[in-house]
Amino acid sequence: GDACEQAALVSLAQADLARRLADADIVVNCIGVLQDGPAMDTDKVHRQFAMKLAAVCAAPPQKLLI
Repeated sequence: GDACEQAALVSLAQADLARRLADADIVVNCIGVLQDGPAMDTDKVHRQFAMKLAAVCAAPPQKLLI
């Protein structure tokens, strides 16, 4: 389809993230930070968000996570 969305997803609760991705079949994780900074830390992006995103994509209906 033509659905593309840019949003600050890292700070969303898992339930809110699941609602935002409810209509998606495929999710592409392109997020990343090179170093900790005032706006974002690497653990929050590369570990915490990745785990939350994987859990959302694994729950029914499953989504392909790339």
